[in-house]
Amino acid sequence: MKALYEKMKSIFGYHSDSLHRGDGRNISGIGLQEMEEIIQNTFQKYLEFCKTAFRNTPSVTEGNVKNNKINDLKSTIQLTTLADTLPA
Repeated sequence: MKALYEKMKSIFGYHSDSLHRGDGRNISGIGLQEMEEIIQNTFQKYLEFCKTAFRNTPSVTEGNVKNNKINDLKSTIQLTTLADTLPA
């Protein structure tokens, strides 16, 4: 988890420099490909989360599903930060 966090932080920093400062020297095709794969995996997991939520509670709204996921992610971040898995 920590390695993924550091990788995303690094890739995002390069992307941000490229986008906001016009400096694309540090971002590589491999970095973009890694970022794309991470984002695709994230979307796939979120879609599975949504499917499960709708299957288990057909009357649930998209807003409820989104809020539940946000709260779940916040809890995970708090726990991993306390466990020193992620930096504070």
